[in-house]
Amino acid sequence: MLNRNLALQLLGGLLLGGVAIFTSAATDGAARVRVSAAGDLFAAGGNVEINEPVQGDAFIAGGRVLLAQPVGGDAFIAGGNIHVNAKLAEGLFAAGGRVAIEGDIGRHVRVAGGDVSITRTATIGGKATLAGAHVEVAGRVGKDLTIAADSARIDGQIDGSADISARHIELGPNASIAGKLIYWSPQAAVIDPAARVVGGADYRPVSMPEGMRTAGIIALMMGKVFLLIGLMLMGSLLVLLFPNFTGAVETAFTTSPGKSVALGLGLLLGLPIIGVLFIITLIGIPLGLTVFFLYPLVLMLGYLTAAVFIGDRGMSYLRQGRRLTTAIRIIGFIGALIVLAMIGALPFVGGLVVFFLLVGGMGAGAMALHERYRTHKIVTSV
Repeated sequence: MLNRNLALQLLGGLLLGGVAIFTSAATDGAARVRVSAAGDLFAAGGNVEINEPVQGDAFIAGGRVLLAQPVGGDAFIAGGNIHVNAKLAEGLFAAGGRVAIEGDIGRHVRVAGGDVSITRTATIGGKATLAGAHVEVAGRVGKDLTIAADSARIDGQIDGSADISARHIELGPNASIAGKLIYWSPQAAVIDPAARVVGGADYRPVSMPEGMRTAGIIALMMGKVFLLIGLMLMGSLLVLLFPNFTGAVETAFTTSPGKSVALGLGLLLGLPIIGVLFIITLIGIPLGLTVFFLYPLVLMLGYLTAAVFIGDRGMSYLRQGRRLTTAIRIIGFIGALIVLAMIGALPFVGGLVVFFLLVGGMGAGAMALHERYRTHKIVTSV
């Protein structure tokens, strides 16, 4: 099992573990990883290269990310410069400064970035939704294509329809759209005479603010996806760094659910008031600002600890009393986050459930910290 010093090094930017094993660091600063039998991969670093096949899903974050080996599930990637040159059995969800896709993607692609390119060698089996300053599609998209960008160029094969919102739109000589082309733009698209649009082109002149409505929707969608990825990474670190604490939170949540919720509500409402009171005293302004700075972190930790609790409960039920390893706990936590995201999408009821879990996690965390402090005080006084 990973010790705390190694886990802190991971937090510093080399590698997230649990269902992935850290092996070595190359001289160029790239984090090299080997996937365990569990199948899923978690990796983070300044320069991350995945050079071995991934059996399950891949969760990757880094300044520069190179995915050059097959992935048996979905790939979730965030980074400055992302290069995907591999075969993915499922979908790709990516956000970065520059995103280039050269491999074969089995299902859907959702990408947001400054510069997004689907190269000539790329094949996408499902739909592609792309947002960026400049978007170019030269490969093949198996179903519909949706683009929101400042400039967009299509010079590849689209087996479905294309829906584009952009200031500048161009179709190259190799462009082939099996369905209809619908585009919103301040000006007509530049379409090469050799380009082929089977369903015809429907030009809808708009000012750019109106035309960027689609971009806003896509950006919101991407934001939710990568918020979820960020929570997955941070929660995995929480389980790795503080396994005993998360276990204590689970105990507090199980034995005193009502007290956990009540204490969490008190923290939710009381911390901002305490921060304001500190600021009013003038001399306590630094403390007040610190409270407001930490408040979002407390909320996030409350949500994460609730998800850890749900994941542990779920895995304990499935494994019927067998010991929960760190890898199993992380898998359960990720599953719980996905379930909570789906529940949270439900009108009213979903938000209410997530709210009570959040405040319950805050309260249980506070109870666990108090118990640890009390136990430590007793031990040191003996």
